[in-house]
Amino acid sequence: MRIDEFLFDTMAGFCEHYASTFTYLMRAVGIPARVVVGYQGAEANPYEDYLMVYQYNAHAWSEVWLEGEGWVRFDPTGAVSPERIEDGVQDALSDDPAFMEDDLFSASRLGSIGWLNSMRLRLDALEYEWNQLVVNYDEDVQFELFERLFGIVTEQKVLLLMSVLAMIVLLAVGLTVINIEPRVKRTPINRIYLSVCKELEKIGLCREPGEGPIAFSNRVCATRPELAEPMTELTDLYVRVNYRERSASAVQQKALLRELRLCFSGLKSKLPALTGLRRMG
Repeated sequence: MRIDEFLFDTMAGFCEHYASTFTYLMRAVGIPARVVVGYQGAEANPYEDYLMVYQYNAHAWSEVWLEGEGWVRFDPTGAVSPERIEDGVQDALSDDPAFMEDDLFSASRLGSIGWLNSMRLRLDALEYEWNQLVVNYDEDVQFELFERLFGIVTEQKVLLLMSVLAMIVLLAVGLTVINIEPRVKRTPINRIYLSVCKELEKIGLCREPGEGPIAFSNRVCATRPELAEPMTELTDLYVRVNYRERSASAVQQKALLRELRLCFSGLKSKLPALTGLRRMG
């Protein structure tokens, strides 16, 4: 909108029309003037103690140079709409249904609904904290945090902190690399079977990782046929005791355990080259 059109035809407009026209008229009579654009008014967020400035808070006014005083502010919008200057645009246009009609979550719409307005302010406070602590986490913020935690920043403190962090990282990596096997409380049946596996290792028959007892027995029988009978009997009994009849009574468990020990003794008798077998039980 041109200035002459605003002055003589429409005689209505926004703050920038009044400010630019006033500035033009001041310059026309030889008085230095300029237009200043900024914001007027804001909404306080009580949860984080900061001001929420919206686009509708944008405002334009004029400044005039007066001899001996410097730049002096003049707001010509106040002459035609004083409530816009004194109360802010939100209060001045609160009765206008067209104000912020496209914004469902604006302060003008939710301000009168207590719990919705509180939720809106809390969400904005969360976004503010995210921006402060994450998005704006630059070198200055890092030093400020360091000073709050450790006092004045010195080279010795920085080196000490870096050393501690490096040790923590190395310890974490070491714990993931080192395979610490937990102590397993084995039953007497499993102890006997593991002793069988250890005795067979001495003659080169090692049980492979993940190899089941039946598959291991078949391999032992194929490699050493003289061990086939006691190994098959012992394995069948071990599978029956450890998997098929786990719900057996205590008396039955003891009887099966004695039978398993006898099978183990029978297997030892087939290994005359091995001596010093520890007594099981």
